Amino acid sequence: MLIFAFAAGMGVPYPQSANAESEAPPSTLKTDGYVIGSEDVLDISVWKNADISRVVTVRPDGMISLPLLGDIQAAGLVPDELRKEIVKKIKNYQKSGEVAVIVQDVNSRKVYIVGDITNPGTYPIKSRTTVLQAIAMAGGFNQYASKNSLVLIREDGDGKRKKIRIRFGDIVNVKKKKDNNLVLMPGDTIFVP
Repeated sequence: MLIFAFAAGMGVPYPQSANAESEAPPSTLKTDGYVIGSEDVLDISVWKNADISRVVTVRPDGMISLPLLGDIQAAGLVPDELRKEIVKKIKNYQKSGEVAVIVQDVNSRKVYIVGDITNPGTYPIKSRTTVLQAIAMAGGFNQYASKNSLVLIREDGDGKRKKIRIRFGDIVNVKKKKDNNLVLMPGDTIFVP
């Protein structure tokens, strides 16, 4: 569980890999912390107002709904930005609003693993996850996999797709000086031909 309250910068920025030159900057990274996304579960606590306080799930449209306050944009904001938005809306109904935004469950960060893999599918990434770790989460290669022809498909901030060829042999080769085990970003797809 990630906890964000009153101070900006308490979030955990998304990690970068040692091979940053071949990676597009993640669209879910701001310099001041974790960026809320669709399907994340948030605990909104309003001091001395149990009617507004509740646990909410960010909808696919990026909004959350709170009694009295209505719909509020949450996706794309860091928890402190969301907290400030809620405080602004609360001031229409009460003098002051002390609010805490707690990210209870990170569900918006997913990667997709398809092709000749034991268990293809969608996998959550709740912490730093590399290509090798994602392959392990998916149960490893099946007997037909072409291990040295992997393709990582990544969307950059402009919506353009970038394809990165990955050789499994380069990832596990201890003699290689360059780390080819890329850190995954939310929305990445690994194709195993």
